[in-house]
Amino acid sequence: MRKEAFVAGALALGLIGLTGCGGSSSGSTADGKTAMTWAMWVGGTEDQKNWEKVADDVSNTLGDVKITLQGSTFQDYFTKMSTQLSSNTAPCLVAVQSLRTAQLKDGMLPLDDLVKKNNCSARNSAGRTIRRP
Repeated sequence: MRKEAFVAGALALGLIGLTGCGGSSSGSTADGKTAMTWAMWVGGTEDQKNWEKVADDVSNTLGDVKITLQGSTFQDYFTKMSTQLSSNTAPCLVAVQSLRTAQLKDGMLPLDDLVKKNNCSARNSAGRTIRRP
């Protein structure tokens, strides 16, 4: 499935983490697309618009997915993620800063099965390389 390959690729790049999609952060849109919420810290209105464009570009590329951005300030982001993870209301996709990974790790899903299912090859090159044959 293409959306899984995208998620596997983004995870391998260290850009996002995959959670259990708690609460209402996943489901379907009125037109049958898979709805996913992506949490990311933002530095203001322009930053929010830029990240929303990324979410829209990915949604358009995949076609069967609609990704909606949940933006928070950097100062509040990791506390909010910890709260959402512990209350089963976490978004499906979360941005993770390497130094904060340990704080959120218990709420993340393992990547192994997703990579294997999509025949992806992740290579650790400063966390920047993934390819799908």
